[in-house]
Amino acid sequence: MTFLKISLIKKFTKNLHDFTLFDEARNADDSAPFIEFTLSALLDIVKIQEKHRDEHRDESVSGETLSVLKALEEKSPSRNEIFSEIGLKNDFRAFKRNIEPLTIKGYIEMTVPDKPSSKLQKYVLTKKGRELCK
Repeated sequence: MTFLKISLIKKFTKNLHDFTLFDEARNADDSAPFIEFTLSALLDIVKIQEKHRDEHRDESVSGETLSVLKALEEKSPSRNEIFSEIGLKNDFRAFKRNIEPLTIKGYIEMTVPDKPSSKLQKYVLTKKGRELCK
């Protein structure tokens, strides 16, 4: 919350001319400049937070992520087998949260990369993934 306040203060002080715009808008009974300013400030904060999240995304490994990697240590399971082993339902959202990020980051790879939705598709741990499991 403090970070949010600091960002807003910086935004306000950087754009001091906006205060005169606010006064003019208030006198004209027009709230559009204030709304535009507020939304702009919020967008700036969201962008900063996304950048911060992206910079620190690889630093930690969640329990579910580690579970997926452990499921691949000894064998090359299918998507169904992975979810069965880690105790999650095999649905699109679970795949997007647990398996797809690992393939994008290079921790696991598909055995049939040309056909991602193949019924023969299995997943294997990469060297990078093995190092993360240690």
